[in-house]
Amino acid sequence: MRLLDRDLLWDMQVLTAVVDGGSIASGARSVGVSPSATSKRIASLERRLGVQLLHRTTRHMRLTLEGKSFVETARDVIAALDSLETSTRDTRSGLRGEVRVTAPTVLGQELVSGIVARFLLEHPDVVVHLELSDRMADLAHEPYDLAVRVAPRLSTKDLVARRVGNIRTALVASPSYLERQGSPANVAGLSEHTVLDLAHEANGGTWRVLTTSGTKTVSVRTSFVCSSPGGLRQAVLAGLGIARLPVYLVHDDLRERRLVRLFPSCVVEQRTVFLVRPSRSYVPVRVRELADRIVRELPNALRAR
Repeated sequence: MRLLDRDLLWDMQVLTAVVDGGSIASGARSVGVSPSATSKRIASLERRLGVQLLHRTTRHMRLTLEGKSFVETARDVIAALDSLETSTRDTRSGLRGEVRVTAPTVLGQELVSGIVARFLLEHPDVVVHLELSDRMADLAHEPYDLAVRVAPRLSTKDLVARRVGNIRTALVASPSYLERQGSPANVAGLSEHTVLDLAHEANGGTWRVLTTSGTKTVSVRTSFVCSSPGGLRQAVLAGLGIARLPVYLVHDDLRERRLVRLFPSCVVEQRTVFLVRPSRSYVPVRVRELADRIVRELPNALRAR
């Protein structure tokens, strides 16, 4: 086995600092050595590799093709070593550092934020940045360690995905709406009522409902489309119509009789919750521990609702 060369690792850091800084002088300041010493390190690295890494003139500097390839690999090596050092330090002296998480707005407010809070009570040296947004973050190019995603299916290209559980959905209406318009006698009767829908679920005026006798496709008249489940819930509470909403969101409303569940034995829609992360070789212990906590606690939270 070939032993790691300290000089080679140092030269990788020097070269990447120069590239990031855009000049020898800037790179030299970044790593804390003189510009002349920096130039010598790069020249030594080029002799060692037998290729030219940089095109240098008095005014400009740019990577050669070989230089681009080398710097890309060098960045991976440096990042892996940094991650390895952080993971080892976390294991030895307790979890510390930052974790960046993104989750859907309502699911994050209702369930994920509580899991994160309990995790932080046990690990006070960890800082979690939790972004609640219904925008699908690009984990390959945005600085997130973990993402909670809700989807019927998930593309796992460049991602590591763990299936967490399912979100059950209920058909709900307010007592005031049902007093005014009456309750549908069966699923087909939904076509005679005003329905409300989420923007990403509105599908040309039809709902699919799985009943004990099979899947029914019902034509519906949608009067209100909202991008947020929370906004849709407020419209249902106001008596505007019938909607499909996550059980975890309306659990308390049903218990307190602010809303009524229609056709409890029917499955309106069931969407899968995933926890995903970028497919990096090294994952800090703090990220793994938080991921394990979410995967362990979120299914119970979904079932409890």
